[in-house]
Amino acid sequence: MPNDYLYGANVVLAALLAQRRRLVRAHVQTRAPQLLGRRAPPMRPDMAAIMDLIQERNVPVRTRDRFELDELSDGRPHNGIVLEVSPLDIPYLKSLDRPSQSDSTWPPLWLYLDGIQDPQNLGAILRTSHFLGVSGVAIAERGSANPATPAVSKASAGALEMMRNVCLVSSGLTLVKEAKKDGWRILGAAKRPAVAGERAGGEGGSAHAKQTLVLIGNEHKGIRSSLLPLIDEYVWVRPSHAPTASLVHDPALAVVDEDPVESLNVSVATAIILSHLLGQRQSPVVHVE
Repeated sequence: MPNDYLYGANVVLAALLAQRRRLVRAHVQTRAPQLLGRRAPPMRPDMAAIMDLIQERNVPVRTRDRFELDELSDGRPHNGIVLEVSPLDIPYLKSLDRPSQSDSTWPPLWLYLDGIQDPQNLGAILRTSHFLGVSGVAIAERGSANPATPAVSKASAGALEMMRNVCLVSSGLTLVKEAKKDGWRILGAAKRPAVAGERAGGEGGSAHAKQTLVLIGNEHKGIRSSLLPLIDEYVWVRPSHAPTASLVHDPALAVVDEDPVESLNVSVATAIILSHLLGQRQSPVVHVE
């Protein structure tokens, strides 16, 4: 398989620290002031740490100009560093572990991402999951963005490189069925509450008492219908204002039937839901000093 090119200081630093890939070569931008005989500006602390690790790991270095790095990173921001590495191996997950009653730690909380197609959304969710301490993230193999790409790693700010429990799932229905049978609480993220047949979980309930699997659906279609009967409770982010029935009252102009900003981006909504569920374990989440 062809090598990947990781770009951006955070991602490169994470890959060097995690050591989950074969390190092929570091492509580093030429520092123009030095070439012109002028004093170079101080190196950023993260770049200094990266260069130390590159030397420590015996990674070959090749200097490049900015335009060459732009090409390696497909025109995306690279901070003057691109790391050539082997592809990341994402394992497959068949089932979640059966919870142990003797476990003294907090019950696990996993995410199941059911068809997140935008690499930016996927990366942002992984970043939040890593930051807040989610136990693991399972990703539907079909209908999802490929998680093992430089674009997702960049969007995750390197979290993809650090997380050991990011897995692919070939059958989400089997995973959720088995989890429910083994005593996991199944939560479904909903765009809005009070849809007929939904069991409303209000503002998310408590993540203290039981191992929890949170289902996050596709950006447009939501959670696929085959999984809906398995959901114990729904969670959503309540807006600060009441839903607007119509923004335009003139029938001749009524092309918008509801508030176009009535919901959040899936990665933002996931972050708020996780902050609520996991924040109850070490309240408060936000500290003001």
